[in-house]
Amino acid sequence: NKSAGATFRSPQECHINGLISRGLRASLPVRVVQPGREQSGTGMKGSDDKFEIYQDRRGEYRWRRRATNGRIVGAASEGYSKKSDCEANMTRGHVATDKWEFYADKRGEHRWRRHASNGVQVGKSCEGYTSLTDAESNAERQGYRK
Repeated sequence: NKSAGATFRSPQECHINGLISRGLRASLPVRVVQPGREQSGTGMKGSDDKFEIYQDRRGEYRWRRRATNGRIVGAASEGYSKKSDCEANMTRGHVATDKWEFYADKRGEHRWRRHASNGVQVGKSCEGYTSLTDAESNAERQGYRK
């Protein structure tokens, strides 16, 4: 049912896992959930953000994180066949063994990638930032610690 999904048209809403979100239609309604217990009510940056879980065109579960101003500040790096796997990635928080990579993209904007100890990418920035500090600030919402 195409009317049940949500269409995302804002160019600010980044590409999600290599798919341009412009015109992307979720096959199920978006479900909004609060951040995991480790972030709720802590006053930490992003503790008032909302998570959305949806299914993409392939039927895989994905998540995105919205700041209180409505901007997407985080998204899944891949689709998941099980909703529980998607939720586990969404609420991953800080993991000491994860490796964080900060880099400048082709436009000179700062971005980050997060890899689990097995080398699998488990997160990335949704957009480029004018400064490394801003990219690190966004990564902190996802569990990065300096």
